[in-house]
Amino acid sequence: MGRLHMKETPAEREEQEERAQEKAVPFPSRRNKKRHESIPPFDEYIEEDSRAPPASATKVDMDALRAEMEEREFREKLFDAMGMMLVERPTSSHLRDDPSMMDDDQYAEWIREGMWRRTHKAEVEAQERAEEERKRKKEREKARREETRRMEREDSERRSRRKHAKEGVSPLLWGFRSPVALSPSASTTSDSDALSKQTVSAFLLSPLHSIGKPGNNVCARRYCCIIRIVSSQVDGSR
Repeated sequence: MGRLHMKETPAEREEQEERAQEKAVPFPSRRNKKRHESIPPFDEYIEEDSRAPPASATKVDMDALRAEMEEREFREKLFDAMGMMLVERPTSSHLRDDPSMMDDDQYAEWIREGMWRRTHKAEVEAQERAEEERKRKKEREKARREETRRMEREDSERRSRRKHAKEGVSPLLWGFRSPVALSPSASTTSDSDALSKQTVSAFLLSPLHSIGKPGNNVCARRYCCIIRIVSSQVDGSR
């Protein structure tokens, strides 16, 4: 009697298809898997080579950095010492001197001061601005004192003019000779005769008060004032 073949169910058919698909895809061996994991891609090699500097270059950079730090520390100590010297002796400056006339110590101090001024440029500029401001303040105070003295002189002159005006002496007559003094007959005539029109005319036309005479020019306004004053004196004496 022959072997009986049962009819396949749908579940058995799906299971057989899955087995066939798994057999069709080959699995990598353990050796190949390790080899693929240990070897990185080519792009990673390029990136690592570009980032990692050579050992010799790293050593040179470290030496240069160490030397630069030592030099910077030395300069800071030197500049601090130079700053203390400038604070202790602010008026001593060899920058305006001739280096050829200096000895070794003065030349070394001149060099150190120049280095300090170059590296502390902001502080030097601040000191220069303060010095300029001090000079400007001194000039303003001097101008203020001069203006005060001028105002005091003007006030004194005004007070003097008011005083003379109260006493009846006009400042326009300062420096003028009296008509009576110019009159040749002043000693023989009375005061009213001495202050006559002829006497006043002779006084005004006298060469002593000539307009053209150098050093003795008198303006017409003063002559008018003199005429009014003399006329009032003549009228009052009569």
